Amino acid sequence: MRLIQRTTDLFGSVDILINNAGPFYRERRKFAEYTMKDIQYLINSNFTAVMELDHLVLPFMRLNNWGRIIHFGFAHAGESRAWPHRAVYAAAKVGLVSFTKTLAVEEAENGITVNMLCPGDIRGDNKEKKIIEVEHIIDPESPRGRPGTGEDVARVAAFLSRSESDFITGSMINVAGGMDPIRMWPLT
Repeated sequence: MRLIQRTTDLFGSVDILINNAGPFYRERRKFAEYTMKDIQYLINSNFTAVMELDHLVLPFMRLNNWGRIIHFGFAHAGESRAWPHRAVYAAAKVGLVSFTKTLAVEEAENGITVNMLCPGDIRGDNKEKKIIEVEHIIDPESPRGRPGTGEDVARVAAFLSRSESDFITGSMINVAGGMDPIRMWPLT
């Protein structure tokens, strides 16, 4: 609540929300190996917190009859497939897929679009890099041939934030260079 209050005090409104916070556990664990604390943490921060923040900004967007909400998933989240050793994270993000589509339909009449970016496995420092910094690096796991970067994702987010993207809503947009992290299982 304080975040929204501070933002509206400074800028008067919230017009664009890129709701991209949420933890991911890199180590592989079967569902039975998670503690209840782990489950609650992953669900609350990857699903419930997104809904709560969206709920707080909707009144401002509705008042202006314009808004952009962008959620984050994972590559191919919209297909709701099994993801061994990522059960809790996958469940939270796939739940968010349904919420994204539903909110998009409910808020379309208010000039608000709601979409989900679904990045591939953008690792470590590459999250902060520009494309030019990695375009000559070979990534054998990526059909594109190079690793993904934060800039790859930012370009799509920037477009979805524009007025010209008003007909794109309820969409899951893969930004993965053709990679499918779930289909890669089991690792070879």
